[in-house]
Amino acid sequence: ALIFGATGGIGSATVNQFNHSYSVVGVTRDQLNLRSDSIGEAIGSLLKQVDPDLVINCAGVLEGDFAEIFAVNVASCWHIIQYYLQQTEMPKPVTILLVGSTTYSGGRRNYPLYSASKAALHNLVQGCQEAIGNRAITLSLLHPARVQTRMSECLPKTGNELTAAQVASELLSMSTQPSQIKELNCKL
Repeated sequence: ALIFGATGGIGSATVNQFNHSYSVVGVTRDQLNLRSDSIGEAIGSLLKQVDPDLVINCAGVLEGDFAEIFAVNVASCWHIIQYYLQQTEMPKPVTILLVGSTTYSGGRRNYPLYSASKAALHNLVQGCQEAIGNRAITLSLLHPARVQTRMSECLPKTGNELTAAQVASELLSMSTQPSQIKELNCKL
């Protein structure tokens, strides 16, 4: 399993969760520099080198300028998907799990670019699921509600937040299921 964003809240919990079932290679956002112009080449090179059965992208940013937010939250996911869509022969099946946010369904006043990037990711995955056809690619997207992480510390508290471990557990469950787009909400 190759996990992007491995040191953040969801990423760290995902590494811990998947370590029990997979040999995990964790990549931090800074190691790969998801903000760089050559990110597509870097992701492709890493995917070719590691040749994972499972790719999970937990990397995400809430604040920054337009280019940074869309580079990390959308473009990095596109480059992962594109790498596999460009393969003329798939040597083995691969599962791609991406982490979105329930903010995809409507803009949020305090972070409109983040919400817009998650809406773009949602539509990207929908379109790519159709493009996969009969290839041995499983492509899924999980939209968790607010998660207790460093990213959400700057937001007003709602008292009803998921833990990173809950998100990681759901990702583990989704890793053995067909392609899907799913929301994970807090249970009251």
